[in-house]
Amino acid sequence: MQDSQATCGPSALSNALAALGVKRSSAECEVLCKASATDGTNTAAMAKAIRAIDGTALRVLRETRPDVAMLRLYALLQRGRPVLLVVDASSHWVAAVGLLGERVLVADAADLELVLSYTPDELATRWRDGKTFYGVGL
Repeated sequence: MQDSQATCGPSALSNALAALGVKRSSAECEVLCKASATDGTNTAAMAKAIRAIDGTALRVLRETRPDVAMLRLYALLQRGRPVLLVVDASSHWVAAVGLLGERVLVADAADLELVLSYTPDELATRWRDGKTFYGVGL
């Protein structure tokens, strides 16, 4: 669980790494992401943090077409690669960690349930930021 609104990025990174079997605490990820109490974690800092972690390979997912965004997300998840998604009008990071049939399993450190299950349409609605879908695969 994230400990403040500004630590969703590090928490999402920690959850995505756990899906890969890599143990890094949220506190360690906060340092890697250079998260700030006022600005949280921007996309450039997240990419830099991922590059610094052994066992990860940065894969930026930036797409305007919802069907293509979902296909690219599914392709990464089917290869066992979690994807950090920027959701809720670019205000929050979550980790897409797997698939259950067509449903996407998302670790959201701000939700008491922690792991949520979304249909493609539900996830696309939450994931879309105006015209763009943005994510970072590990």
